[in-house]
Amino acid sequence: MLSEQDYQTVKRQLGRAPRGAKRVVCYGKAKGEPQVIEVHPLVEGKPFPSLFWLTCPRLHKAIAKIEQTAWIKHLENKLIPEDPNLKEQLKKDHLRYQELRWTKLTEDEKNSLSNVPYLESLRNTGIGGVRDFSRVRCLHMHYAHHLAEKNVIGELMDQEFQTYLYL
Repeated sequence: MLSEQDYQTVKRQLGRAPRGAKRVVCYGKAKGEPQVIEVHPLVEGKPFPSLFWLTCPRLHKAIAKIEQTAWIKHLENKLIPEDPNLKEQLKKDHLRYQELRWTKLTEDEKNSLSNVPYLESLRNTGIGGVRDFSRVRCLHMHYAHHLAEKNVIGELMDQEFQTYLYL
């Protein structure tokens, strides 16, 4: 559970109360404030878009600048197709994320979902809800996952944009 101090900090960072927040998984090095929180896979009975949520406004802004450079297109159109190892690791990251999300559900939640259309989305999508595991939907989601669990897209971001990301 979030401490009261972390809850208030995340609330300030997001500009609203965090929904489904379970715990802080990563704190910033400079100020020691939350950077990433874990969110329960179901919030108010519906799938939440991300298991790990980037809350740090400075990091969010830095990643938004990277997204504006069309780096995702560069990944998907050049780097991933030309590097079978990268493509395979990305797929493994999506599958690992998918499995982790499923394990965060209680047995009662899994059973209650058996007749609900959400079940397919929880079982068959990866980071950012993608179905094609050679795709990168959102760098914010990939980087939040990277800070929590490590992944190949986050590693590439660290290598390419380290001056932006170590805030």
